[in-house]
Amino acid sequence: MPNIKSALIRLIPKKLLLILLFSIILNCSVIIGEIVEAAVIDIGSSLSTIAKEEVIKLIKTQGTKGPYYFEGLSYKVANIDKDNDFEIVAKIDGGVHVGYFFIFDKNSQGEYSLVAEKDWKVEKWDLEYWYNLKGDNKAYEMTTRAGGSGMDIFYGHVWYLKDSKFVEAWMGTLKERTAFQDILNLKMGGYQINSDDSRLYAWTTKYSTKISTNTPMAKPTTIVSIFKFDGVKYVLQSQDTYEHSN
Repeated sequence: MPNIKSALIRLIPKKLLLILLFSIILNCSVIIGEIVEAAVIDIGSSLSTIAKEEVIKLIKTQGTKGPYYFEGLSYKVANIDKDNDFEIVAKIDGGVHVGYFFIFDKNSQGEYSLVAEKDWKVEKWDLEYWYNLKGDNKAYEMTTRAGGSGMDIFYGHVWYLKDSKFVEAWMGTLKERTAFQDILNLKMGGYQINSDDSRLYAWTTKYSTKISTNTPMAKPTTIVSIFKFDGVKYVLQSQDTYEHSN
């Protein structure tokens, strides 16, 4: 009996040691799995972010229109075309009618390259909502502002990026206001894309008013235009003019 008891005593520590080692291995594998998973998530999230300093560096080294007012810089990182890479869309607000618009796309070496630069003052953009045009082009809307002394104009743009090339599919006047020699000329417009057939409907109404008396100079007229997407841009399909009563 004493021999049996002593044998059992010798076996118990070995079993406990095996159990302890097995539990350590399991815990280590769980920890390693968590580290790998965290690394994958971190890598994935880093694809959609970039530091502001890097965007400034890209504009400084590749921009051609400057000088640029970087205090007015804002940007977004999004996949705006059909590939799997993220693009950088940036704008600079330099004043009432002054600004710049940029798009950077990744080239074959995986580096960001300037593919679009416009001296546009961007008033409004939306990269969350887009139209799926013919050829699976993801088309976006944007409003820009231009003008000068006695003139203020807002334009609407429909654009997309294809094969690293910026394509402006349509541009139209949303508001144009000019004042000269006591006469105010005003255009008010709008547009809508019909997602059923990708046609674009645009309208512009013209007003002329004597500023000192606030009286109409002529009857307002409205131009209604219908554009058809030809696979690249919107082309005019029909246009009618309507005259209104004062």
